[in-house]
Amino acid sequence: MKKEQLRISYGLIGIPEKFREAQLSEFPFAHRAIWGGCEQMTFVGDPGRSSPESAEVYVCPQCDAAKERWLRWNPNFRSIKENKKEPNQSPEPTAPSGRGSS
Repeated sequence: MKKEQLRISYGLIGIPEKFREAQLSEFPFAHRAIWGGCEQMTFVGDPGRSSPESAEVYVCPQCDAAKERWLRWNPNFRSIKENKKEPNQSPEPTAPSGRGSS
């Protein structure tokens, strides 16, 4: 195993039960992000009390390979492999219907 500095992700992160079970039993050290909980705290003027942005963890190359195999065998979990956060998108503004129309 090797140590790596990984980003800590905050917020409500949903991980499917089937993936979580496989992760715990088949590839427990295939980390690419650390889940930090729902809230990230920032203390202006006292950064030592703020939530950390990253942490050093052990990562296992064999676990990485096992995770890749599992994801190939379970293609419905492709979004987990990509581990991309979609930007928050607001719906397109629309004109109110039926009001002010002539």
